[in-house]
Amino acid sequence: MKDQTSVLKKLKSDNWYKDKNVELTIGDMETAPKVFVTTGNLALDWCISNRFKDGGFPVGKIVEIFGDPSSGKSVLIARLLAEVQKIGGIAILDDAEYSADTKFMSMLGVDINNLIMLSSQTLEEHYEAVKHTVEKIRDTGFSGIICVALDSLAAISTKHEIEVGFTKSDMSKAKIVKQGMRILNKLFATSNVLYLVSNHTIQNVGVMYGPTSTTPGGGGIKFHSSVRVEMKKKKTIKDEND
Repeated sequence: MKDQTSVLKKLKSDNWYKDKNVELTIGDMETAPKVFVTTGNLALDWCISNRFKDGGFPVGKIVEIFGDPSSGKSVLIARLLAEVQKIGGIAILDDAEYSADTKFMSMLGVDINNLIMLSSQTLEEHYEAVKHTVEKIRDTGFSGIICVALDSLAAISTKHEIEVGFTKSDMSKAKIVKQGMRILNKLFATSNVLYLVSNHTIQNVGVMYGPTSTTPGGGGIKFHSSVRVEMKKKKTIKDEND
């Protein structure tokens, strides 16, 4: 009977996998993130990555930031874009809500002059734009971190929804989200892309048992996200001089 080492060595040299475009790695596959982007909050960095120093959100992974309206989701995304730029990376923001305040983002540290901004109307356009932009950046020889942020998943539409307009209810978003995540997941992992998605919390109307709230877009983002951060609005802080 052949020993384990000889069997694995022969299996690794088998050309069948290469011919079928299947990757086979034995023993030396690295899947853990090597680089993290700090949130600017040491406590949050530790909660996410189990490290204070050089911690934060993992590059090469998908992150969902969801919660109540005006709970700070866009602020956190802006801070992450700023941190990526600070370490020499390229930041990309797809403002599906058409509400980005560049002056406020600049106050949070974002270099607006070097920020790539997209305004996709549909998820399909967003995924195609992200894929094309990331590939073009890598074709230039740039090897630094790329951060792509979609703000927000709840606000962006689909091609089918635009076609049917107000005449029919549309349920295509969840399907498109899952499809996009399956296609782009490998690109994010192999191209050192931190993909951020903001999402809103909505009520589960009529639910008596189980979660009373959920997020739009189905389970695709939940399934593919390595980190999910929920943000809640407690109270509004006002300047007494105003």
